[in-house]
Amino acid sequence: MDNNFTYRQINLAPPQMANWIEERIIHNGLWVFNEVTSSVGENVDANDQNILETHQFTNTYFTQEEGPGHNLFGEIAQPLLWMLEKETGLVVDGLVRIKANLLNQHPEFTKDNYHIPHIDHGSNHCVSMVYYVNESDGDTRLFDHYVEDGPFDMKMIHSNTPKKGNALFFQSHRFHASSNPVDSKSRCIINFVFSVTPNSLEQFLAKG
Repeated sequence: MDNNFTYRQINLAPPQMANWIEERIIHNGLWVFNEVTSSVGENVDANDQNILETHQFTNTYFTQEEGPGHNLFGEIAQPLLWMLEKETGLVVDGLVRIKANLLNQHPEFTKDNYHIPHIDHGSNHCVSMVYYVNESDGDTRLFDHYVEDGPFDMKMIHSNTPKKGNALFFQSHRFHASSNPVDSKSRCIINFVFSVTPNSLEQFLAKG
């Protein structure tokens, strides 16, 4: 896998499936309060005036260390991975982490703000997929730096608006950031981090 893989987005879940996922997760999920969206220590660009950190709610479905940790792994996360294979031909050969994130409006947050840019995994062999649970604002921002470049003096290369049922994926060692909704009541996503077979990725990227 090389650095030419910037990002891809697809319509992943059919409408009725997307509606059921939204109802199941947002209205019937169990959420854990987190004071921050990312624990990155001192690796923050103090010159980036758009960074504004807020709290968020999370629900972890799978970790590499403990495996499946929630019934929604089997109900929602695994079926979405099967849909990914069906729609793209990508073959997942290892899971790192799957968790849902829920963000609400914040009084200080504007459409220019985003959370602290971070990576999901340090290896360029892993892919991150953001599945959008509901229709909202609160874009996902992608930056031009990878983990080896560091988080300073980055340029944003893509801003992706959530659309229910859609998925955005990119290499896990690319810096990216979430953002709170300003117009919508809430923004909910499922974050997948996994590896895929090299042949399936090569064939997918060759499709353009």
